[in-house]
Amino acid sequence: MSKNQTSCAACKLQRRTCRSDCSLRPYFAAEPRMKDYEHLQRLFRPDYLRKLVESIWPHLRDDAIRTLVFEADAWMSDPVHGCLGNINDLLNNIKMQENELTAVQRQLELCRPVPPACSPPKVACFFTFL
Repeated sequence: MSKNQTSCAACKLQRRTCRSDCSLRPYFAAEPRMKDYEHLQRLFRPDYLRKLVESIWPHLRDDAIRTLVFEADAWMSDPVHGCLGNINDLLNNIKMQENELTAVQRQLELCRPVPPACSPPKVACFFTFL
């Protein structure tokens, strides 16, 4: 490794030299992503995480890493429910918004003017009665 390249967060936390072909280097730069990798390391073992990243197609790795980081952060903030807690919160928000929408639609129905009652059409009388 040349002197101008820094170790990735994974190699730095494991106290190893970061090789140029390190599979985690593009996703975990040492300084800005250290916290993300620490959370991932607690949720997944480092060797499993490395194998997992290497098993994903290269064009999908960036999205997969973001998803794994999101999941690790969710588990760190809510160790009991993890991502399921976030999903349940979002589903509850959707239900509340749907209920509010239904109530507003009912209120709008009450405020709309009622169309006039149907009256028989007016017919002009052209006949004169004697």
